[in-house]
Amino acid sequence: MNTPESIATRSEGTRLASAIGLIIRQKEPNNLETPVDRVDSFLTPTELFYVRSHSPAPKLELSSYRLQIDGAVSSPFSLTYKELRDMPAETRVAILREKGWRYSERLPLSRSGSKCQRK
Repeated sequence: MNTPESIATRSEGTRLASAIGLIIRQKEPNNLETPVDRVDSFLTPTELFYVRSHSPAPKLELSSYRLQIDGAVSSPFSLTYKELRDMPAETRVAILREKGWRYSERLPLSRSGSKCQRK
């Protein structure tokens, strides 16, 4: 749901994330978490998928944006934003495991398997 059409400004993006129910850990760059109580399946709905950003999202001028596909491909090409969005969508099930922790909800385990105490 974080497309340029749906998020015109960073503050609107934060309001949208809050309205959907994502936990806002950091506004800039965007770091949003999935609330555990909103997920009732091993499949996370797209709108509840977490966002981890390490730098601010670039602002795009959609009228001049082009995605360039080149390098180790047989036929390099480019697509406009409209061409990219007009392509048929596909749904795939995939497993994505984040190496980080949800620090507010987890404590590391000691060697004995018991949770360590927060200081």
